[in-house]
Amino acid sequence: MLDAILVRDVDALMAAFIMDPHRKELYVEGRDDVSFLLWLSGNNKSQNILLQDISSIGVDGIIIKKGDGNKDRAICLARFLSSADLPVKFFLDADFDRVLGKICPTNVLLTDKRDLEGYYYSENVITKLIFHVFKLKGVRYDQLIKNVHSIAKYISCCRILSLATNLKLPFQNTDLSRHVVFEGGVWVVKKKELVRALLQQAKISLKNLNNILDSVEYVNEEITDADIEDMLHGKDTAWIILKLLRKKYKSYDENIQFFCASFERSEVEQYPSLKDTLQYISS
Repeated sequence: MLDAILVRDVDALMAAFIMDPHRKELYVEGRDDVSFLLWLSGNNKSQNILLQDISSIGVDGIIIKKGDGNKDRAICLARFLSSADLPVKFFLDADFDRVLGKICPTNVLLTDKRDLEGYYYSENVITKLIFHVFKLKGVRYDQLIKNVHSIAKYISCCRILSLATNLKLPFQNTDLSRHVVFEGGVWVVKKKELVRALLQQAKISLKNLNNILDSVEYVNEEITDADIEDMLHGKDTAWIILKLLRKKYKSYDENIQFFCASFERSEVEQYPSLKDTLQYISS
């Protein structure tokens, strides 16, 4: 069965196309991505397609740096295979690649939003969440999403600066939600407190605090509203929406279910990259 979980090396991957010239392969970053695409493709999935996450391929022989994440590993494999003229594609999180002007191999399709979770935050999904899941009254989508974007944008600017300057700020180990508060009728980021907490977690001297705050503001001013969909970090957006709706945030894995369960197949039409990926899976 094509979807059996096997760890193959690159030579075995390439040899498989000699044995089966009709096969195609698509690689993603994780198992949740596989599940999402399988659900979307439904009965349209081709019998010739192998859809797996990148951990099913042993790519250590072509990885240059140690400690690379799943996306790094996938990009390395994509570059390695790009000249082989094989029907192998990759569907990966865009992350900040478009914002930073990074160029990917031609056999890579990037998510239409910053990451896969970005598909879950459409107006349709959030409206369902407000009125049908949480049964809230008096909440307007346009006001909510404007506030969400403002908060998520600032945090994303911190992430971009950390990435661009190799600060390695520990976002995963810092409770970012503590620094989002309700003031003057609106939710706001306590910017100084947020950046200070990140620096302290990273054991970076607070003497750098003001310079880093200025740098984050510079990034924030340079990013236009047109770029906002390429910036919103999926995990940040989930807890921000729930906090602004005054709902208790448990864990990401638990709360993302609220959003993904409301996503509909019909929404695929508005996302070119996702649509192309599903066509590749079904053809």
